[in-house]
Amino acid sequence: MTYTNHIADNKIFRVQNIIDQLKLDKKLGPFPVFADPLSSKTYNKLKSKNTIYSYLDKKLSGKARTKAVELHKRWKNLDKKKIPHWNYLKYAFNLFMSKEFLYFINLYYLTIKKIIATENVKVIVLTATNGLFDKCAMAAAKTKKISTAVLQHGVGGFTMSPEIIGNTKIMVFSDFYKKLLTDRYKIKKESISVVGPVIFDSIAKYKNIKTKKGRKILLITIPAIEENWLTEKRYWDIVKNTLKDIQKIQGELIIKLHPREIYEDKYRSILQSIGLKAKILKHTTRDELYKLINWSDVFIHYG
Repeated sequence: MTYTNHIADNKIFRVQNIIDQLKLDKKLGPFPVFADPLSSKTYNKLKSKNTIYSYLDKKLSGKARTKAVELHKRWKNLDKKKIPHWNYLKYAFNLFMSKEFLYFINLYYLTIKKIIATENVKVIVLTATNGLFDKCAMAAAKTKKISTAVLQHGVGGFTMSPEIIGNTKIMVFSDFYKKLLTDRYKIKKESISVVGPVIFDSIAKYKNIKTKKGRKILLITIPAIEENWLTEKRYWDIVKNTLKDIQKIQGELIIKLHPREIYEDKYRSILQSIGLKAKILKHTTRDELYKLINWSDVFIHYG
């Protein structure tokens, strides 16, 4: 199960190699199912794709609505005074336990159950654990007694507990992440497999291509503010100090922002304040990103 914003150059980020290998093995047939995140606005990419929406129908919608009303009623009847810090938590729970939100949870859960039965699905492969579709997929897999495999999302993965459901196995990049999951989040070792950094499968063709050396600098940033990893002041201090050090090299600079970053103007403001020129990029394909890394003589990433 994947998303429209993972489609690039007619390939599916993170899962394309799995699909290709399954086609070669001819033991299990790949059946990628797409959903469109509300934030992506790329629904036009759903054309000619298998989508979760193709399996929705009025019967499922009716069941989901009935269950949502039932759960909402049970929630309303709970004594909230016994919940610690309720005055602070109530605003979030008013959304999550609303009839509308519960309707969508039930609708996607029932729909994925239908997909499992209709398409005779044996294993569900996910690229995240904390999204609405991901949780519904794991819950549906548990109900239908099939397995779920979760591919590690990125190098900075597991900043929060994956909270896996049912017979779910997490595929991680290295023993470092396996230890992190077992120590910090108490995930059982049997639920983790070390498979290597699958996100770098496409890098191999760029290895050892570069021959010329110069002063080309690539800085790749992270959504530290958007994800609440750092305060705005702390993060911008780091960025400003980094750029001042880069300025000493007197080279050609490209700054590649993470797609979730929203403060592009702040980067431009800092560059202007210290008198440094740079090209800022935000949305690139994987191939374009790897070409940039290959282009650079100095590569800086906040990790």
